[in-house]
Amino acid sequence: MIIREDKSFETNSLFPNTDWYDDGRTLFVVDETTEVGVELKNKIMQNYPHFEFVLDETGYLIDIVLTEKPIVIQEPTVQERIDAMEMLLIELI
Repeated sequence: MIIREDKSFETNSLFPNTDWYDDGRTLFVVDETTEVGVELKNKIMQNYPHFEFVLDETGYLIDIVLTEKPIVIQEPTVQERIDAMEMLLIELI
């Protein structure tokens, strides 16, 4: 898995532990051939983009720290509003 500065990532089963682009855009490489690397890969994929990088003293990515996900409030659809009004009218009758 490669991870870019904006936290976007890619995996490539042919290159599980290298930067297959080698174009300078990759920030980190996660070694998917190890158990620790697979766990980190899964953690990144499950929490993207709500995390911060944890680096060791040499600048190597060793973990991520989860950040708070924004609360998304979804407005009811028109159909949901109609259904609610119908239920209210039925209760009033």
